[in-house]
Amino acid sequence: MTWNDGTGKMLATYGQQLMKEERKKEITQHVLNDPRLMVIDLDSGEYTVLGKPEGHEAGRTQGHAYRRLPDSMQHLPFKVSPTLQLSVLLDMIVPMLAPEYNADEELDYENPENWSPLVKAAYRRVAEAISEATEMKLKPKEQAKLWKERHAKHRKAVDAVLASLKEKTLTTKSGDMICVCEATKPEEFESLAEEIRQIANNDD
Repeated sequence: MTWNDGTGKMLATYGQQLMKEERKKEITQHVLNDPRLMVIDLDSGEYTVLGKPEGHEAGRTQGHAYRRLPDSMQHLPFKVSPTLQLSVLLDMIVPMLAPEYNADEELDYENPENWSPLVKAAYRRVAEAISEATEMKLKPKEQAKLWKERHAKHRKAVDAVLASLKEKTLTTKSGDMICVCEATKPEEFESLAEEIRQIANNDD
């Protein structure tokens, strides 16, 4: 006997749905359990029993088949939108970007004649940073780290401001779920499997 094609995918999809429901529960203490499940293919009659491996008495699950660690609070560095931070910063320094800035007028900021020395220097440094990161094929986090190490003139101040923003962003992290199990085919379940198969056949 063999499993029907798609059985594994179906079980994985259903497992994801069950995981979502389990994660909705807020856990303040370790959860230890030994689920024992019987999976049967109603067409082919193939079946298996999922449970704790025989003789398993230690490891990260502390001898059980399932362990969930308590939920915890964690900092999320990117919870505060980088675009929002940049927008607020630029709005504060707009008067310095254009030499004759007037809030009631719309300047053509694409025209270099309206750029102040500050904005010209900023564009140059941004272009150089992008060029360097592109040549070295760095990931976003690595780009920022390298730029601060090599070029930032006020790195301590920048790091301090970023840290203060990150520290204000807290979220609840669902505790890790750890599981060990094995699939077996105990003879004690053969009669039960046969009974289920007969019921399924009668329903057809």
